[in-house]
Amino acid sequence: MRFLADMSKAEMESWAERSGLPAYRGRQIFSWIGRGAACFGEMTDIPASLRDALERGRATVAGAGGEAGAGAHGAAGADALDAATGAGDSGAPGAAAGAAGVAAMAAPGASVDPGASAAPKSNVSFGWPGLADARGAASATGAAWAGGADVAAGGTGIPAIAGVYPSRRDETVKYAFRTWDGNIIESVLMKYRHGYTACVSSQAGCRMGCAFCASVPAAFSRSLSPGEMLGQVAAIGRASGAPVSRVVVMGIGEPFDNYDSTLKFAALLHEHGEIGIGYRKLTISTCGHLPGIRRLAGEGLPIGLSVSLHAPNDAIRSSLMPINRKYSIDKLIEGCKIYTYATKRRITFEYALIGGVNDSPGSARELAGRLRGMLCHVNLIPVNRTERSAFAPPPGSVVSAFADALRRGGIEATVRRELGADVMAACGQLRNSLPGGAPGNGL
Repeated sequence: MRFLADMSKAEMESWAERSGLPAYRGRQIFSWIGRGAACFGEMTDIPASLRDALERGRATVAGAGGEAGAGAHGAAGADALDAATGAGDSGAPGAAAGAAGVAAMAAPGASVDPGASAAPKSNVSFGWPGLADARGAASATGAAWAGGADVAAGGTGIPAIAGVYPSRRDETVKYAFRTWDGNIIESVLMKYRHGYTACVSSQAGCRMGCAFCASVPAAFSRSLSPGEMLGQVAAIGRASGAPVSRVVVMGIGEPFDNYDSTLKFAALLHEHGEIGIGYRKLTISTCGHLPGIRRLAGEGLPIGLSVSLHAPNDAIRSSLMPINRKYSIDKLIEGCKIYTYATKRRITFEYALIGGVNDSPGSARELAGRLRGMLCHVNLIPVNRTERSAFAPPPGSVVSAFADALRRGGIEATVRRELGADVMAACGQLRNSLPGGAPGNGL
């Protein structure tokens, strides 16, 4: 099952025609989704009778087309890291391990009753052949977007805003979203000199287990669909009124553990003119998922890549990031070089400076030696505190000295400005629950 927000414009037109509607109705709905419409009732250029019928979930959408199924991203009984990172260095996605975890998806509150006798107020023929209400059917091992399946009843698939948390220190705003099945995901709107950037999540929870990340204690639930990812951007733009000019997939989850949905999200973002963000304005951040990096290098798309490195060698990186035990730092950097050759785009290496762990002058020199000659720059991030981590950032003088050592070694380095830390919106602080367990701010 998939949502309307998961569809491209062509798929939406096809869906409309298969539902007995003119193709231009599909284009209208597609446009409204780009503007953040979570329900049909908001689509004021569509007749009220048709909006009512669509809202009640009666339009025929079976066989709506689309790509082949994206596969499941959960694997019951399998090693979580192996399932997440694929079969060795071959580039095969780990999704194949979890085909049994696929579950149908339907919007909350959708009324799905194929046998209902009450006819909707419309002159269009409606019906839901073979469609069952799949609410609550998501497997704990992770429901996935199945690209070839029917479309879920009711709503567009854009997650609802459950809380808005503005920083008192800067202009950062954290948004909590509630998905159709009750999962909470978080996104962040940040203001920079160049404009507004939206940081979005790709999964509800994360299986990567990085030691400094706030999402680790929470159980992994499932991967998000392309429309759920797109919906975060559209809803943030609508709620804030801010002209979002860049998007980074750096929120909760590993994007390449959800590769197909992430790539479809990139295409949707590029296609939705209402959002206006092309491939060059999108950056995908990975913890070092080597098969995903290799696959993206072969897509021929000018998407930015950010790699969480956080260490100069295998010993330190393996203690912080379990994925390094599968893909060593040398193999990871080799894959990153392939990406820069294929795309001609500079890679950003994220490096969280942790006091007494990876912030020594020797670490800086070793890191510079590994990266010398690459088309890259290093973004230094004094580690942000989380509730369950004892890690602390080094003093400012140590951060400056580390950056200077990299520059002397021929590596461009910057120090990231801390944004939104007071509302747990900074790097590594996002989690899949409402802050403090609170129900949000009344939205």
